[in-house]
Amino acid sequence: MTLGIVLDVVITGEFDPVYGVPKAYYGEQSSWTGWVEQIPFVQNVLGAALLIFLVYIWRKGCWRIRGRIHYSLFTLSATGLLLFFHYWNMV
Repeated sequence: MTLGIVLDVVITGEFDPVYGVPKAYYGEQSSWTGWVEQIPFVQNVLGAALLIFLVYIWRKGCWRIRGRIHYSLFTLSATGLLLFFHYWNMV
C-alpha cells in the first residue's frame, strides 16, 4: 500500500492545492494502483523460485562450484531482504 501511494505521487504528481499533500493521501488513487499492489505477491513467488532453483542446482551440479556459491550467496541475500521486508510489513 505504501509503495502504491509513493509511486502514485511520483508518477502523477497531483497535490491537493489547499493542504499541499498528495491526493493519494485522501484515498484518491490511480486506476493502476491495483497492479502495484500485486508487487509483493510477485516478490514472494520469485523468492520461492530462487530457493527451489538453488536446491536444484546443488543436487544436479549444473554449474561449476564458483557459480553455485555465487548463486547461493545471491539467493541468501535476496531471501534476507524479503524477510526484512516481511518483518517491517513492507510486503
